[in-house]
Amino acid sequence: MLRTQLKLCRLLVRHVVVTLIAMGHCAALEATSYTSPGGEYSVSYPSTWVHYPEAKSLYILNFPLTRIVKEILLPEHGAMITFANTRPTPHSLEEWIESDAKRRGAVERRSFAVQREGQSSALSVTEIISHSTRGTLEFEEVDWYFSVDGNLFDAVLLYRGGDLRKSEYLLVLNQVVSSLKAERRQP
Repeated sequence: MLRTQLKLCRLLVRHVVVTLIAMGHCAALEATSYTSPGGEYSVSYPSTWVHYPEAKSLYILNFPLTRIVKEILLPEHGAMITFANTRPTPHSLEEWIESDAKRRGAVERRSFAVQREGQSSALSVTEIISHSTRGTLEFEEVDWYFSVDGNLFDAVLLYRGGDLRKSEYLLVLNQVVSSLKAERRQP
């Protein structure tokens, strides 16, 4: 009887963890924080992802650094999220999006809202999806462009085309963006 109850408890715990991940509540699990070198922004991401140590901004991977494939970076089922806070040559968010979409050959574009942790209003995000190849490998890039307190951001998710874990990677991207805390940029 006790053994059966323990098995049921383990199954229930697994179900709760899987449900939290599926609902985008990865932050309920262990999270790691990242603050940009100049302190302009900070975000959190799952502790199962690792920050690339040579990066000068957020650059996280869902695999150990020892699995980086020479010149390609992403191994099979590997994903990377980068975070740019910049003042691009075009001075508006829309100009930046249009410039990048044209340069990358965007195949999809849509807009939606992302609720930020501890904020009453949602963040307006423009998503651009593009494809690229390197040798025989195909990649999909998902860019989320948005503005917070005068700061322009591009959160980028990159993974191999056809990866069945795409929805899992998008949940992590959502966690990173929704956890954003930014310092107000002076004009």
